[in-house]
Amino acid sequence: MRGLDPIKAYHLDAQNPARIFVADAVEMRPNDIVYVAEQPINTFNRALQTIPAIEASLRDTQNGNLPKWNNLKFYKLENKKCTEQA
Repeated sequence: MRGLDPIKAYHLDAQNPARIFVADAVEMRPNDIVYVAEQPINTFNRALQTIPAIEASLRDTQNGNLPKWNNLKFYKLENKKCTEQA
């Protein structure tokens, strides 16, 4: 924070090209924080990308192709060294 001045936050609507020119004139100072929000289309695409993984998991479950949990090995980290647990 800059002294006793209140915190100021600005929102840039980048869908309007004229506002990008206004944003270009804004002075950035050290320790300023810039947050770029995710666009709704990115959130939608991320949700769509999970569907094939869910489908594959369901298909493997129905076909009985489950991972063999008895072959898993567990490791313990002590003093920056990894050792296999029994």
